[in-house]
Amino acid sequence: MGATYLSANDNNDASKGLTFDKTVFHGGAQSVEILKVASYSQREIVVPAAPTFWFRAYLRTDVAVGGASGDKHNAFFEVAWAGSDKGLEIVEENCELGMNIMDYRYGSNGTMNQPGCPTSAPLGAQLAENAWHCIEGYFDGTKGDFRLFADDQEVITQAGVASAKQEFNALRFGYREYNERQRTVWYDDVVTGPTRIGCQ
Repeated sequence: MGATYLSANDNNDASKGLTFDKTVFHGGAQSVEILKVASYSQREIVVPAAPTFWFRAYLRTDVAVGGASGDKHNAFFEVAWAGSDKGLEIVEENCELGMNIMDYRYGSNGTMNQPGCPTSAPLGAQLAENAWHCIEGYFDGTKGDFRLFADDQEVITQAGVASAKQEFNALRFGYREYNERQRTVWYDDVVTGPTRIGCQ
């Protein structure tokens, strides 16, 4: 309900940036496929959210998330508030799954503002290509708390982050390619709510 399409390079025309794929899906009969583009892109579906909320989504890409080639900043989800551009992002950055708010980075290997990719364990969460991954997040804009789960494993937990004390009002999902890393991305079974939904 209330979903819209947001794109910096498609004039917010969903027909240019996404399609419904009836051959690749997690549940039901189709998924949302975010189409590849060869330069900077912002192709996101925007759904309303509360200042404090959980989400659960299934994510699949044809290029692994993380690893040696995943060193640049690109985003799959954003938690937004009025007037925000980037929001609180769930990203591939520094060769791992992580989070980024106002260019301050939280790695799934427990680091903050890590300089480059980790060179020794822990390497952080990575997501294999061509497989469905359950991504869950919790956000409390009143306290600045957020949590990230990948395939039922909690990978980031932060509390009282000043920059995350925001009047959250939307979840965006899609692909925001800041640095060229072309991939096709699919989403399915996306849910938001006041309590944890869980992977099914």
